[in-house]
Amino acid sequence: MDEGVLREISEKLKPKKYTPKQIIITKDQTLEMILFILDGRVTIEKTDGSQSELGAGDFYGEQLLVAPLGTFSSDAKPIINESVQAIDDVRALVLCATDMESISLKSKSIYKKLCMVTILKKVPLLKDMDGGVLREISEKLKPEKYIRGDIIINKDKALEKMLFILDGHVTIVNLTHSMRPLGAGDFYGGNLLVALSWTSSGDSNP
Repeated sequence: MDEGVLREISEKLKPKKYTPKQIIITKDQTLEMILFILDGRVTIEKTDGSQSELGAGDFYGEQLLVAPLGTFSSDAKPIINESVQAIDDVRALVLCATDMESISLKSKSIYKKLCMVTILKKVPLLKDMDGGVLREISEKLKPEKYIRGDIIINKDKALEKMLFILDGHVTIVNLTHSMRPLGAGDFYGGNLLVALSWTSSGDSNP
């Protein structure tokens, strides 16, 4: 990323301290910040009761980067279905949504690339890929809009594209007619990456 933008981001970071058992982020509320942990540990509790830990050097809240590409209204920010709680004394740096908005308005094209790269890193086969390659891929992404009821990908046909959702929801209907919803920040079509060939012929596509 452009060093000037990184400097702007660093200037917006606010130091915060949290005490043991303090709730840092509350579930079922809009995400208002990205948390960068400098010292201490936090626990992430999901709605199914499972837990995970983050410590020094970790961060939480990248979902905010894909909240419809730089729109930070309360309607656009993601709603978190998990809580973040301090395990012991925690020192952190916080980047607030309002500060991210001001940065994105100044450097919209660069911020858009950051959002795209963040989305690409959610794909398991891409998460460890070189950042420069991810930026190249992000430049090949083409914006598309669909209306309610549109069939985006047809079953029983060769898969021709990957879909990265920026806003709205889609439903995946399996052969058994079971349904799986996807929303902002999700993707579909990862099996294209494990196809034996990257050629565009119908025989090589999954």
